[in-house]
Amino acid sequence: MSIAPPVAPELLDRSSWKGSAKMSDAEVGVLCRLVLENPKVSAVLELGALHGFSTVHLSRSLERAVRAGSVTTVDLFQKGAGRDDESLFDANCSAHAAPGLIKKVRGHSGDAGVLARLSASRFDLIFHDAEHRYEPVLRDILNLEPLLSVGGFFVFHDYADKEDGREWSLTEAVDEYFFENPRYRFLSLTGSLICFQKLAAVSPARQRLLKLRRALRLGRALRPARRMAFR
Repeated sequence: MSIAPPVAPELLDRSSWKGSAKMSDAEVGVLCRLVLENPKVSAVLELGALHGFSTVHLSRSLERAVRAGSVTTVDLFQKGAGRDDESLFDANCSAHAAPGLIKKVRGHSGDAGVLARLSASRFDLIFHDAEHRYEPVLRDILNLEPLLSVGGFFVFHDYADKEDGREWSLTEAVDEYFFENPRYRFLSLTGSLICFQKLAAVSPARQRLLKLRRALRLGRALRPARRMAFR
């Protein structure tokens, strides 16, 4: 996928935002630039919208790029016990989003009905900010990876992040699938936002690099055991 000259993203004034906006300016800026600087990005899939902060920025970036496209966002949009995520999402999108570009899908990313609806499409950017446990994250990756176009981007929020002192196992699932996968190239880590790009084919040079990387990791893993053996 060709890379256009850098374009500065337009970030929202947070004082006008309703509800949660947990992404930093640097993180949401990366998302915006993936759209603005890559002309083939038009179909975006977002897992986990909450109150729409990333959704709005993605839609505005598509509009600013003067590009036909859409942002399909999947969320449970929880309501009850003093919270109404969907009302806040709708209010923020009405006030700030590019009109007509957001497709809202209510449900869980692992639901058969949701997957059936998504499987009819192909996406150029998949942004994951939903489950943070190992099994659901890996399931999302395996279910959605075939829907990502070659040259497209798979992006995760809260990578290596912690909540209440507990490290989420999203990191483990992402590391396990992507870093040893010859079909993906690591692009960047900004704050807790990690980006990978899907490759068309695996070159012999990259195959050799991956083999060397695996050997080095194995060597580091075995080194403490070897030291123990000689004591």
